[in-house]
Amino acid sequence: MTSEFHVTPLTTTTTTSSIAQKKPSPSLTTPLIVGDIDDAVKVVSASSAKLGLHHQVNTSVEETYRLFNDEKSKVHDISIKLTKRKQLHIKRRFISDIMCVISILSIILMVIENEIQFYVSSIATAANRIHREPIVTIIFKSCITLSTVMLLGLIIYYHRINLNIYCLDRSTPNNWRLSFREKHLLSVILELFICLIHPVPGVSRFSINENNGATGSKSYSPTDVLLSLPIFLRCYLIYRCIILHSSLVVDASSQSIGYLNRVKFNAEFISKSYIKERPVLFLFTVSIICFLIGSWSLRACEYNNETGHMKLTNAMYLYVITFITIGYGDITPQTHGGRVIVVLIGLSGVFSTALIFGIIIQKLELNRSQTAVHKFIALIGLSKERKHQSANIIKFAVKLWHLRYIRRRSDDRNTGRNTNTLYRKLWESIYLVRKIKREQRELSGSDTTTTALFDLLNLQTMANTTAKSVTNKVFSIERKVNGIEEKLDRIIEQMHMQQLVIQTKN
Repeated sequence: MTSEFHVTPLTTTTTTSSIAQKKPSPSLTTPLIVGDIDDAVKVVSASSAKLGLHHQVNTSVEETYRLFNDEKSKVHDISIKLTKRKQLHIKRRFISDIMCVISILSIILMVIENEIQFYVSSIATAANRIHREPIVTIIFKSCITLSTVMLLGLIIYYHRINLNIYCLDRSTPNNWRLSFREKHLLSVILELFICLIHPVPGVSRFSINENNGATGSKSYSPTDVLLSLPIFLRCYLIYRCIILHSSLVVDASSQSIGYLNRVKFNAEFISKSYIKERPVLFLFTVSIICFLIGSWSLRACEYNNETGHMKLTNAMYLYVITFITIGYGDITPQTHGGRVIVVLIGLSGVFSTALIFGIIIQKLELNRSQTAVHKFIALIGLSKERKHQSANIIKFAVKLWHLRYIRRRSDDRNTGRNTNTLYRKLWESIYLVRKIKREQRELSGSDTTTTALFDLLNLQTMANTTAKSVTNKVFSIERKVNGIEEKLDRIIEQMHMQQLVIQTKN
């Protein structure tokens, strides 16, 4: 690290004649430009030795040098930590991308392998032959097993990187045991258990006694299907990859804002932000994925030794009527696995329906500007109606006075009827005026919190503007006062000069 130091001449108050008679050295009177702090220390030490102040100057220089090295080491350590943290985040995203690709590949291989099994099983059932597992499905299962082993290793490596980031954030980079918690261990075990379940080569089917009494047929669930369905749980790796590539996680400014406001940028917060920004797209995507997975799972679990597996169209129909909680009963699950899936579909349907209604209500609500315009128009209409009813009160009152004046002079019966009608209309107008006043008060006080906040913001803006103008005026007054002081000083000097001149003449 290079820097420039300008060494200025040192002055002392010593009374030694030898030091007072010495002329300053050229090295002390001219600025020195050095390239390193060590050179600066040497130059200052040599200069102080020439002046006889070696002890005092050397102590101050060594103290400055020590403080400089301490600050330099702190900045260097912080830069190393930030660089290491950035590299760990990049590595974590890369490992997450690989796990996402492997999980998608394993799901595709699992679906293809099971469809081949379904086709071979239907042919064997139609020909009354014993079902044997073909070599192609064994190859596919072997590939799934290999991808599972790779995925387990990547999960352990991913959590190791996560733990390193956690240690860096807690300033314990050299000892991971201090930062390791039970939640880390539980998350690792849970992920390993979820990704460990997969169809094993050589295991095909077993029979569950779920006899249908009407036809005497037997329904059972294949073992490889029961081991294949948990592979769909690996979809959480896809969601994790999306979260790690989110702008809220990648952008350093967003992270800084989150740290300053004590908001953790975890999966929960990012999910809420996605739902808030694009609720329709989020719900539509999740519904389509659940529809495809649920329909295929129903087809895979529902198997009968006479009819084979359920058709995909029937499985989709059963999913829809269960999801929207209708349930006609024309198609029902016969196996335990199918019933469990139907229950999960029903629960997800109830949850999704609540979300749909919430999104619809949110879309139907007026925003703040639209609410303000609607409120303003309503207040204008009420003001017009109040003026109209107030005019009716005056009109009906004048008419009543006029009819009572006529009735005193003549005994007309129609005059009494008209008077009763006018009284009724007058009281109706008075009631409507009171009702309109009440509605106006409700509209004016319906958004008191927002109005108070806006008033507070306006008051703060006005106060800042006033303070700024007052500050400028104070500065201008100070400048004027300084100018007046300078002029007074000049006048006093001139008076002193005139006095001296007068004294010299005398």
